[in-house]
Amino acid sequence: MSNINNFDQSSTGINILLSCFFDLDMSNSNFKENIFKHPLFGFVYTNNEQVDLKQFDKPWLHFDIKDHKELLADFCNEFGYSDDDLTVLSERFELNDLEQVFSMMSQERCEETAFDFMKEQYEPLFTTQTVAGYSQGDQANVIIPQSYWTDVGVDKTSARIKAIAKDIHHFFYDAPLYCMLTVNNEEFDLMEYMDDPYDFDKDDFINVLEGKFEHEHKKQIIQFLRDKMPKTPEHP
Repeated sequence: MSNINNFDQSSTGINILLSCFFDLDMSNSNFKENIFKHPLFGFVYTNNEQVDLKQFDKPWLHFDIKDHKELLADFCNEFGYSDDDLTVLSERFELNDLEQVFSMMSQERCEETAFDFMKEQYEPLFTTQTVAGYSQGDQANVIIPQSYWTDVGVDKTSARIKAIAKDIHHFFYDAPLYCMLTVNNEEFDLMEYMDDPYDFDKDDFINVLEGKFEHEHKKQIIQFLRDKMPKTPEHP
């Protein structure tokens, strides 16, 4: 059960209520605030909506393309356009910058094909993280846009990328723990004492509280948690 109390055996005047469960509503909220599904790029990590999503309206900015002339030449070569075809294209379209060339490519072949061509032809300026779920074949590719590092103001290190990958995995496949303790109608959010809301081990959890949590009835509270707290909280 999610709510546990000592009301049936409290003889000391200390009433304790524990509400403890993996919070699926918070999990959904965390996902929406940190992961965006773009029609071309797929899943994008937004870091609590700090990444400007308008940049993805210009997909060519996310690939290492020298200039519009390189993009036009590579596109024509890939899809078999001759010099005469290029002349016709130049008469039909303005082809003076990357945006205009991409627009032409999208009209000639469709936007998705134009995007896939750039993805195969050029080095991406973003980082892709693949996270795997708990079932075979359950996985997702999530991009970390180059602008994240400048927008948020952090260094692009292997340690930071690994930490983001861990967070992304939690957003897709895990739920954070909700753990509220009420003692004589006074509430205490026990998760404030924990470093990782997704990592739960009952013994470790209580050991942390023994070292950090202060209350006049601390001894009784800790014993209550040892006796009553579930080893595996529910997913209501």
